Amino acid sequence: MNDLITLNELKIHLTIKETDQANDLLLQQLIKQVSALIRTKTRKDFQTVDDIIEYITPLEFSQIISVKKTPISKVTYLKENGAALVENTDFFSDYSTGIIKRAALTLWTTADRGIEIKYDAGEAPPEGLKMLAADWIGIIAGLKKKTYITGEGIEAAATITTLPDWIAAGLKNYTRPLI
Repeated sequence: MNDLITLNELKIHLTIKETDQANDLLLQQLIKQVSALIRTKTRKDFQTVDDIIEYITPLEFSQIISVKKTPISKVTYLKENGAALVENTDFFSDYSTGIIKRAALTLWTTADRGIEIKYDAGEAPPEGLKMLAADWIGIIAGLKKKTYITGEGIEAAATITTLPDWIAAGLKNYTRPLI
């Protein structure tokens, strides 16, 4: 599995100089651990796969087929018995569910492996989720600070030691619902 954030992205977010390599090994380990935790909590892979080719044998009298990987990010081509079909003319794609519907009242062929489709699928980690991961890693590593003004009007900083509620709340925005 790919990490949700790169070491360089993490360093930029935590304002660590690129040349400062003192904590690189620890940060790389935390990137892997937090990426795995986020995938578990959100029930999503946040990984893209390009150029998937599938051969489908539709059910008899069917107007609908579906692909294995979702969400779809692009349909490169779809062929029925070797003939190229045109998206939004001959068929319509529901990119979020991976369901492909034949246009009008036309049925799909029932020939064995009669449908060939090439598509890209998956979901790259959104920037907001990368920032949540960076903050989480920074907190675990003891590098995330919170600034505040003291009663005397002096700005001070404290290391955050517990996971703030806003990280858990933020993860809910990216969580796949249970079915």
